[in-house]
Amino acid sequence: MLTPPHALAASLRYRANTWIGERPRLAVSLYRRSARKRRFLVTPETELVIEAFPRSGSTYVWYAFMVAQGRACAVATHAHVPAQVLLAIDLGIPTLVLLRDPEAAVRSFLLREPHLAVNAMLDRYLSFYRVIAAQRHRIVLADFACAMSDVAGVIDRINAHYATSFWRLEPSPGNSDRINQLLDARHRAIGGGALTSYRPNAEKARAKDAIGLAPYSAKLAACKELYAELVACLPGRDASR
Repeated sequence: MLTPPHALAASLRYRANTWIGERPRLAVSLYRRSARKRRFLVTPETELVIEAFPRSGSTYVWYAFMVAQGRACAVATHAHVPAQVLLAIDLGIPTLVLLRDPEAAVRSFLLREPHLAVNAMLDRYLSFYRVIAAQRHRIVLADFACAMSDVAGVIDRINAHYATSFWRLEPSPGNSDRINQLLDARHRAIGGGALTSYRPNAEKARAKDAIGLAPYSAKLAACKELYAELVACLPGRDASR
């Protein structure tokens, strides 16, 4: 079956962005020309960088971090390219990179971007996290499950690694409500439906389970191997496994 022209064009643009995203100087030069992308870029004034492959919890952690600080913060996030992380390292900016199982991340991403090719997504995952693996000792890593359940612990690790003094997120119904309000407002602003919600729901869970990834098993296995390598570096994990 032929790929629709618009889907093919979207996947080609996505692959081009993957290639650009590995090259900090080129990425910064191009992103600064785009008003939409420029606002995501790290600068010397940035307080924290939060990056990840799409649908790996960066929006939740971003909002949770701001709620914890009790103010608007200069956070660079959602570029979804390793160039952002490399530039942050060069600038000495505290940087958090989130990890998520590639199968779960790709299923979720396909609900938001169904026109993109799965192979292009998996190549992007490998491209992003291979760069991260080489820099893992210079940044803070956090797994999706931990970030969703213990943002306070993640902030503690950022403070320990960078000698910063960010406020930790104290668990409370008020903080949870505020984060959910921010997530829902963002979701409404971009015009999403139940399938692209930032919060779990039954319809989204069923749709993700229905996505077939068997034709991509070899590349998905490579992604899972890279994910396991990075997860093994997290505190409390046995790196010899």
